[in-house]
Amino acid sequence: MSQLQKMMERQSQLIEAYKPIVKSNGQELYDGPLPVDIKSRAGQDYLRRTIYNVMEEVGELQELYYERLAGQEGEGHTSKMYEESADIMHFLLELMILSGISHHQVQLGPVKNSKIVYIVEALSTSYQELSESDLFVALYFWLTQAGHELKLRPWKQESKPTDQNNYKINIEIAFHHFISLHVKLGLLPESMYEDYMLKSEKNLERITNGY
Repeated sequence: MSQLQKMMERQSQLIEAYKPIVKSNGQELYDGPLPVDIKSRAGQDYLRRTIYNVMEEVGELQELYYERLAGQEGEGHTSKMYEESADIMHFLLELMILSGISHHQVQLGPVKNSKIVYIVEALSTSYQELSESDLFVALYFWLTQAGHELKLRPWKQESKPTDQNNYKINIEIAFHHFISLHVKLGLLPESMYEDYMLKSEKNLERITNGY
């Protein structure tokens, strides 16, 4: 089983674990089967909210990047960057699960027992040659493009068809830009799996302890 598959299985557990909390907080809850029904308004609304969650975490990582550029790194700054990267991975995996994107669709290089680092090695030079700032912009862009494909707007009465293939491709491209960004920021690719699993354990503990 690849590291990415293990991560997606763990994230599926977290999705289910968070449902009672979301419901108890009075938030609107999509409680249907996964992946969501992308043809429904409720399904598309859930996807949009998850895209926003990803972008919010990207913004927090970008803030740390700007602090580095300004020479304002405080104690534990690099550790915070690793943690924010793990948070992005958390919501990106959730978005892929909700969207019906399997680990096979984003896995590059050998799949069996493969590590995240193989995805990094298989990414084209066009990704690797982008600057940190370019990768942040690209990540926002492809996530926005994915959201744009969700045509069932709450304020519109007409129903336009959603190009599900284009939507998924945009998410897959965003995922690969994120992997490239992680490495471009000087963070170790080997850490992505361990950091995600450690953060997911922390999140499960928070759920158990009522955080």
